[in-house]
Amino acid sequence: MAWTRFFRRSKWDQERLRELESYVEDETQDNIARGMPWDEAHYAAQRKLGNPTLIREEIYHMNSIGWLETIWQDIRFGARLLRRNPGFSAIAILTLAIGIGSNTAIFSIVNAVLLRPLPYAHPENLVMIWQALPQRGFATVPVSEPDFAEFKNQSRSFSDLAAVFLDKEDYNLTGSGTPERVAGMNVSANLFSFLGVKPALGRSFLPDEDQPGHEHVVVLSHRLWQRKFGGDPGVLSKAVTIDGQSYTVVGVMPAQFQFPPPTTLGRFTFPSDREMWLPLVLDRPTRANHPLEVFARLKPSVGLSEARAEIDTIAASLAKEFPGTNDGVGGSVLALSNVVVQNSRALLMMLFGIVSFILLIACANVANLLLARATARSRELSVRAALGASRGRLARQAISESAVVALLGGAAGVLLARWGLGLLRAAQGVDLPRLAEVKMDARVAAFAVGVTLLSGWLFGLAPAWLASRADVNECLKQGSRSLAGGWSGRVRGPLIVAEVALALMPMIAAGLLIRSFTKLLAVDPGFDAQNLLTANLRLSHLRYPKDDRITAFTEQVLDRIRALPGVGSASTVNSLPITGFQGASALFIEGRPDPRSIADTPLADERVVSSDYFRTMRIPILSGRAISDQDGRESAKVAVINGSAARRYFSGVDPLGKRLKVDSKNDSWRVIVGVAGDVHQSGLAQDPDAEIYLPQSQEAWSVMTIVVRGASDVQSLASAVRDQVWAIDKEQPVFNIKSMDQILAESLASRKFTLWLLGGFAGIALLLAAIGIYGVISYSVTQRTREIGIRVAIGARPADVFWLVVGQGMLLSLVGIAIGLAGALALSRVMSSLLFGIGATDVSTLVVSTMMVFVVGVLASYIPARRAVRVDPMVALRYE
Repeated sequence: MAWTRFFRRSKWDQERLRELESYVEDETQDNIARGMPWDEAHYAAQRKLGNPTLIREEIYHMNSIGWLETIWQDIRFGARLLRRNPGFSAIAILTLAIGIGSNTAIFSIVNAVLLRPLPYAHPENLVMIWQALPQRGFATVPVSEPDFAEFKNQSRSFSDLAAVFLDKEDYNLTGSGTPERVAGMNVSANLFSFLGVKPALGRSFLPDEDQPGHEHVVVLSHRLWQRKFGGDPGVLSKAVTIDGQSYTVVGVMPAQFQFPPPTTLGRFTFPSDREMWLPLVLDRPTRANHPLEVFARLKPSVGLSEARAEIDTIAASLAKEFPGTNDGVGGSVLALSNVVVQNSRALLMMLFGIVSFILLIACANVANLLLARATARSRELSVRAALGASRGRLARQAISESAVVALLGGAAGVLLARWGLGLLRAAQGVDLPRLAEVKMDARVAAFAVGVTLLSGWLFGLAPAWLASRADVNECLKQGSRSLAGGWSGRVRGPLIVAEVALALMPMIAAGLLIRSFTKLLAVDPGFDAQNLLTANLRLSHLRYPKDDRITAFTEQVLDRIRALPGVGSASTVNSLPITGFQGASALFIEGRPDPRSIADTPLADERVVSSDYFRTMRIPILSGRAISDQDGRESAKVAVINGSAARRYFSGVDPLGKRLKVDSKNDSWRVIVGVAGDVHQSGLAQDPDAEIYLPQSQEAWSVMTIVVRGASDVQSLASAVRDQVWAIDKEQPVFNIKSMDQILAESLASRKFTLWLLGGFAGIALLLAAIGIYGVISYSVTQRTREIGIRVAIGARPADVFWLVVGQGMLLSLVGIAIGLAGALALSRVMSSLLFGIGATDVSTLVVSTMMVFVVGVLASYIPARRAVRVDPMVALRYE
């Protein structure tokens, strides 16, 4: 009942206040019409009601009721105002929803990727240990098996270490329906306990299951368990066939478990999102081979710098003890959380900065709308002030009205953010780590509330200040409308300047990405991707244990595919171009001294190809010949190098006829018979590296990609190619059947998505700035109608009036552009890592972006200028 009486009293007070204000205003205007000065007219109106002092005390009492009552009254009053002006309300709420929604969506991603800890036990202590070849420019190199053992035995900074084998990323899962390739990896038996994650079903590996003879057990991902085994709990202890060998399923991991997290360091992209894990048996004692990705957990009392110093000391000790393999090989320790996000940090920070600009532009636009409305309500505010309302009371009312707008805009923005995140998850080419973890959690909700309140304060500040400066003498005089818009007009100019400056910076960023993407598309990949079909194979070592069986299988498959209608040529390669760096082989060149260590050893990416590969891919042969059918197993061993290898290792010398060994000094000599054109192996943005091509018949690989050159649409050949493989071996999975055009498009998908996302935000910022300029210039024309009428009456031409208005918009735009250029140059470092082929201060991009913003500013002023030209002096001189 108390609350009911409270609200009734508030409602009565409001009605009483409106009656008093209306009566005093009417009486004051009547007295002014009789020729009385305003002060006397206003005092007389108050005396007519009774004692002016008592009236002021009553008004003061009504304006000094409890703060909760006051807030509730203000909110209800603000809501009624919005309901009475649906056009104004829709524009303000939609503008805010765009600003708050874009910020909430991007913060959701920042929260999941950068702020939320990795989903492992005590993730702050997890690090990665690498080796390094600083002389070769490699800051991170996988670790050799013997060196991993030394790090584990000698280090005192880590409570535990675990390793992952990188040289095998997928396995053939057979014996249960269609043969399937499954992404998996060999890991240390202690990995799951190291991470502090327990299987959802069954157990993890036992300590002795990484020993030879005990390793035939497997842990499945939740996704593979559901897809392949229907979520059957009876899968435990069930035997499955992996690469032709029997393995026992011992566990199933939780649904959200992912290991390893996505990591990319330099040219190295390491596999993530595996679907099964097998024990890692360390049985390769050579220090020249580096196949391990090493994870470690810092002891609680040890810092990252201390761990780095210890690994450096161990690496230096190994270099002295094993100079032939470890001289020049250093160590590196990186926080796992930083490794996961380092390729995304710059992009996310840039996007977060841009959506912050959008929010500020939105706030400036809403502030301009509220200023225009506050100016229109100046007479009402003056009456309130005359009746005793304090400046603080008037300002509080304006802020409360702004808060209502902000809350409605914030609610709409959260809905917009949820919708945008749904689109993001469904989009193709989104290369962001931990994207599946993006959600609207409590931290995101708190951020949305904070941004909403901050926005309400930002755009409500200027209207509140204007309300508190209500000029009773001026606003209650007949015909006292300001020619230039008064104080509020002086505020709108700087707001528009800020909008233009904030809109220019994302426009420049988008322009730089467009220029960068255009240059990337112009890069020659080194081959012809049109009408080229690819299909991946991984032969089981049990079914194909010897090189001659691999070679025989390859030749049979190629013969059958070449006989298909519409096939021009076909071949195989162990590592397809564009798909990433796959490791380098050591070269030992005849007539040159043996290298002292791996740091001094010539390296080249090893490509194992069958005959017709260069013709199928249309890779040009610069000199000599390509690998052909004549290069059989019994023939002299040959090799083809690419142009980069020829320039790097045979500068000034014709490499044809030179001999070299690959991988080992014990290998047979190979004669270089040709030099091929450079091919981009690690993507179009990476420069071609040194490569050496070896015949499949002389260096058989069980991992291969079939490449087929078709006459037209190669997608129609996909099923036929798969059938030809299964005709020879029905247990052999054929996976990743794609056209080369599709592979090229996928390699650019991430950059393309970034371009569209940033371009969209830049377009929104520019549109909001254009709306802001239009609103201010249009309002200025309305305020200056009397002035314009006078100008026309005394002889101003239409062109003079037109340029008077457009000039105002041009001036505001130019000042904003100058500030925006300075801001863009200051932020140029953030863009550098996202660009290709251009600098962050590319002059042509700066000029084009500046001109676009300037033209938009002029166009936004055009319509108000046309309206000003049509002003009738006779009407304008009667304008109030």
